[in-house]
Amino acid sequence: MKTFGFAQGHRGKVASMKISPLVLLLFAMLGCDSGTQPAKTPAEKAPAAKTTGSAQSNSKLTTCPDCGGKVSKLAAACPHCGRPVSGIQTQPQEVVTTAKQAASLSPPAAIAPFDAIQAKRHQQAWADHLGTPVETTNSIGMKFVVIPPGKFTMGSVVFADSEKPTHKVTLTKPFQFGMHEVTQEQFAAVVGTNPSKYKSSDNPVEMVSWNSAVQFCELLSDLPGEKAAGYEYRLPTESEWEYAYRAGSKTDYWFGNDVTRLNDFAFFSDNAEDRTHPVGQKNPNPWGLFDINGNVWEWCQDFYGGYPVGAVTDPPGPPKGTNELDVRVLIPPFSNALRTAQIAVPVDAYKTEIGVIRTPDFAPRTMGLRHAGKYGWIIVNGKKLVSCGNGHVACKACKGLPDHLGYDVTALCKPGEVLQVEHRHRQINPSLGIRVRFHLAGRVYRGGGLETTATGCRSASRGSSSPVRQSESVGFRVLRISAK
Repeated sequence: MKTFGFAQGHRGKVASMKISPLVLLLFAMLGCDSGTQPAKTPAEKAPAAKTTGSAQSNSKLTTCPDCGGKVSKLAAACPHCGRPVSGIQTQPQEVVTTAKQAASLSPPAAIAPFDAIQAKRHQQAWADHLGTPVETTNSIGMKFVVIPPGKFTMGSVVFADSEKPTHKVTLTKPFQFGMHEVTQEQFAAVVGTNPSKYKSSDNPVEMVSWNSAVQFCELLSDLPGEKAAGYEYRLPTESEWEYAYRAGSKTDYWFGNDVTRLNDFAFFSDNAEDRTHPVGQKNPNPWGLFDINGNVWEWCQDFYGGYPVGAVTDPPGPPKGTNELDVRVLIPPFSNALRTAQIAVPVDAYKTEIGVIRTPDFAPRTMGLRHAGKYGWIIVNGKKLVSCGNGHVACKACKGLPDHLGYDVTALCKPGEVLQVEHRHRQINPSLGIRVRFHLAGRVYRGGGLETTATGCRSASRGSSSPVRQSESVGFRVLRISAK
């Protein structure tokens, strides 16, 4: 028998009684405690509720009104742009509980329009996200600044037709852009030569063709220091260039519509004194880009062509050029009846013309047209061309115009191949020579140069030229991306 104690009233007296084994068994079946402890209440029996990450940290996210980034209300300031958190209306969000999750969140894109202060905040936020300073220097001393991804309206409806239509552009990836135009010293350090007309180590390199600018990027990418750092270089696309120029603006110039301020930011026809000047002497745009207006035009990666209709994302530009820019190769008269020449066809050629010319001094400006006619014929890559048939003047179709060559030989020679030309005569005529003209797909340049008027330095101003053309007013700056 087991003895149980029971409380008897408030006096605390205890009485004892003996209970049979059968009663004890009944207590056990009913789940009663055979001790003296009172039974638990339902609330005490209920399991404790699990504490969530939100409850444990008591943390919520809010949206920064300046940069649009997500900010913990426990933070002192926005980690993206630096705005103090106090006073911002909190918006409950799912709490990021791990550092890995927090690191995976990218800052917001820079969606134009935004002002200079916001431009710098976007730039700093993306530099922090990428784990790099806003400004960095490569192995040969070239400086670069971070340009965040974003959206903007490209082109203009006010001035030239070539700037139309305006269209929305989204750039999805950040990049690093040259703070300055490539200088003569930097170009010579990579390529080994300085083709510039206005010699000075800190002046922008000019007299450099699009092809030479691309070659510079390839050679720079192959330098041991750049390979070790994991960087590659290229020319910017036209949309990347204009986005970097505008820095959030929607005005004629990145600094507004007041053209009288241009003197503070650019060397152009009014103040350049017919020569280039050392880079970095004028004020930069909000993203720290110097000479983005003036000094020299800057080559872009794109073919020159019309703009798309409608919004685009990371546009590479037109698939081919639409304007007819040409390079002429002049083969002087020979002293024998069999005249031959080998000419390399440029890789960008989309049309090739050939003809016979006659001029006393062989000066390009005094060239008159002269087809083979009764004097003979032209053989191109083994194929004999049919002459005009009306003698030594010109074919009827060209009406004697000196720029007409008469023979389109595009089908007989492909870009990148060698053009074998033979000119056979029935009679020796040393005054006759051969002219070959290649029509090349033009490439875009932007920004205005030393001879450019204020209108040419606008946000949407654009020009184009043959990729082999060299000019004292055209240079370039480069874009850097990670190869990893």
